[in-house]
Amino acid sequence: MKYVLWDFDGVIINSDEIRMKGFVHALRKYKEDDIDKLISYHKANGGLSRYNKFEYFFSKILEVTVEQSHINKLCSDYTEIMLKNLGNKDLLIKDSIDFIEQKRNEKDMILVSASDGIELNKLCKKLKIDHYFSMILGSPKPKDENLRDLVKTKRIDPAMSIYIGDSINDKQAAEENSIKFFGYNNRELLKSSKNYIYTFQEFNLS
Repeated sequence: MKYVLWDFDGVIINSDEIRMKGFVHALRKYKEDDIDKLISYHKANGGLSRYNKFEYFFSKILEVTVEQSHINKLCSDYTEIMLKNLGNKDLLIKDSIDFIEQKRNEKDMILVSASDGIELNKLCKKLKIDHYFSMILGSPKPKDENLRDLVKTKRIDPAMSIYIGDSINDKQAAEENSIKFFGYNNRELLKSSKNYIYTFQEFNLS
């Protein structure tokens, strides 16, 4: 295996609580019941971007149409909270980071996340992990599209790649691009994936 592609949230960093608080803060002017519905959608679709989730909030939960500029403003508010709170190295998942440090000179490590791309690059620099990855890719491009671009431009060979993620959306994005998927940090994925990493200490990356 030559290319190891990584999700960010839940795989490299414990960010769930902060992400949820970010949505609550950004949508603080709306009804609590509606925000709760968005949080439920967020939990079930961890691999989707904030752009998708805010659009879902208005189109499916509130059933209203809003200007793209309003969604962009919410995303901007959300990003401000993330940059302020996710730059804490104590949130990094040691199991993953230790493995990346051991293997980064042997494999091409690429970060492909649903997090905002600009925010993601800033966070990785703040956390001092940006040098582990040859590329750091995020939204507004969806995860499956970023993976497709990597394959299309021959930056990676899907037959020599794996994608490590913690959501069903990650699995779908990988499989749509003929990339072998490994689930991590979400036992629910055992229901749909035979490839699961319980701990990187026992993971053999051949």
